[in-house]
Formats: sequence, structure tokens, C-alpha cells
Amino acid sequence: MLESAHRKTILILTLSLALVISLLALIVQDELREHLGSAFYIVGLSIIGCILLVLAGYVWDRNMVERLHTLRNSAKYPNLDETNEDESDHDEIIGLARNIERMAKSLQKVEASYRGIVEDQIDMICRYRPDGRLTFVNGSYAQAFGRKRHELVSEIIPFFDAGHIVNHVTQSREFELKLPNGSIACIHWTQRPIRDDRGILLEYQAVGHDITKRKEAEVALVKAKEAAEAADRAKGQFLAVVSHEIRTPINGIMGFADILGQTDLTQD
Repeated sequence: MLESAHRKTILILTLSLALVISLLALIVQDELREHLGSAFYIVGLSIIGCILLVLAGYVWDRNMVERLHTLRNSAKYPNLDETNEDESDHDEIIGLARNIERMAKSLQKVEASYRGIVEDQIDMICRYRPDGRLTFVNGSYAQAFGRKRHELVSEIIPFFDAGHIVNHVTQSREFELKLPNGSIACIHWTQRPIRDDRGILLEYQAVGHDITKRKEAEVALVKAKEAAEAADRAKGQFLAVVSHEIRTPINGIMGFADILGQTDLTQD
């Protein structure tokens, strides 16, 4: 690549030098200048234009090569298996194309890994635009609605009102979802905004976690607590009634016992 660049530089400088020499020869030779007459200026300006055009093309080519070299270096991935420099790359464009191909392969691997992680989740995961239309749903989301994923994409998300999201911050809410089998599931949804490097809102990502069993456990716990409190109240009422009913005859017995203890034992 360096040898090719040097050859281009030598050829361009040689051509420029030849044009300059031709211009000087045209200026120095009076007979040729008189012979050309008014065409002398046209030929001279044409040679000057050619020199400027060649030099401008050379500068533009060098700038383009430097930009491609910078872009090529920025397109390198340190963790790729094929990131070693290929000695046979004699052109910046070829090298850039190969780096872009490597980047595409790396992105495919990353996307496959990401999709594998998302698809293995039992939680419902989806993404939707600010207008509320879905752009992605995972398998759990589609299964919960009893439909296929491509049927759900571009539909309005049924939970969040995208037009009234306060300050575009992370939110958590609970919704009831009717499953295909007719049962009702309680889903805890957490959604957050996704922005680009400039802070511009792109879309939202929402994750739904099934908390039906937890809600059922909470309801059962409340019922158990209420039953225990009711039993405690019944025990208190029972003890109050028993205490009142026993107190009256015991008072009489205690009175007679007191009398017997304070009087002599006679026939009467």
C-alpha cells in the first residue's frame, strides 16, 4: 500500500514538473510566443489550470486516503478472531471493506447472543416507539397473548399510554392480563426510555414479570391474618362470657364458705 502511494506521488509530481517546465519554456522562447500570438495566453492559462488541477487532485487524493485510513482504524474490533492486519491489503478501500465485513460478522454474533438471552427469559419483553406501536416482542410476550410475534409487531401496546408518560423516565405499574386459557394474570411492568448518544428518545423497552403467585400468596396471608384475628376476638368473647357466667355462682359459694368459717358448727 505504501509503495503504491509513493508511485502515485512520484507520477503526479513528475507530471506537475513537466507542466511547469513547459510553461517556463513557453514564456522564455520569444519566437514561440510571437508565433502563437494571442493564443499564447490561452495555452499558458491552460497549462496553469492543468498544474492546479493535478495538484488539487493530489491533495484531494491524500485527504481521502487519510480519511479512509482513519475510518479503517476506527472500524477495528479488538475481540474479533480476524482483526490481524492482512499484509496483502494494498488499498485503503479494500482494507476498509474487510473491516466492515468483520464488524458485520461481529454484530451478527452479538445480536444472536442478545436474542438468545432475551428469548430464554420467562419475563415478557417488548419494545415500542413513542407512538405506542410495538417494534419487538419476545417469545414469552407472544405466548402470553396467544399470538405470533409478527402479528403483534406494529400493534399498539395495550398497557402503557405512550403519549402521557411523565418526563419519559423509568416507570413501574401493575396490570391484569387475560391469558388465552381464560385465567387472569397479574403482570408487573417496568418500562424505561432508550435514547441515542445525543439524548434523543428512540423507543421504550418494557419488561413484564408475572406476579400472580405472589399476589395470591399475599391474599392468602391477608385471609389467614383476618382468620387469626377473628379467632382471637372469638376467644376473648368466650372468655368474657364464661367469666361472667361463672362469677355469679362462685360469689355465692364464697359467701357461704365465709359464713361457715366465721360461725361455730351447731346443729342449726
